[in-house]
Amino acid sequence: MIRHVVLFSFVSDTASDTVREIIRDLNNLPHRINEILSWEITEDLGHREKSHRICLIATFADMESVERYLNHPAHVEVVKRALPHVLDLAEHDHEIRVKAGGLNESSLR
Repeated sequence: MIRHVVLFSFVSDTASDTVREIIRDLNNLPHRINEILSWEITEDLGHREKSHRICLIATFADMESVERYLNHPAHVEVVKRALPHVLDLAEHDHEIRVKAGGLNESSLR
């Protein structure tokens, strides 16, 4: 299982209605793309200087499913509409480990 995490912030003059439309469009993706196993979008509560406003967390069966999602026409369409309003974006994909614990020096690839 793969967890796909995207952090992003909007350009400061982006209208609230535009932000709501983008979030609505993103939240429609799980209904259109079968590869998405779980989906969550949250808004940052910390509001620190380097925080991103939005965090999207999605789960996929494998990296091939992530690639199909990224290239799916519905995803491409939403990204195309959203990008002009995005100030900063960071992505991270990682394997979900069944046992407790995360990365250590012996598990680096």
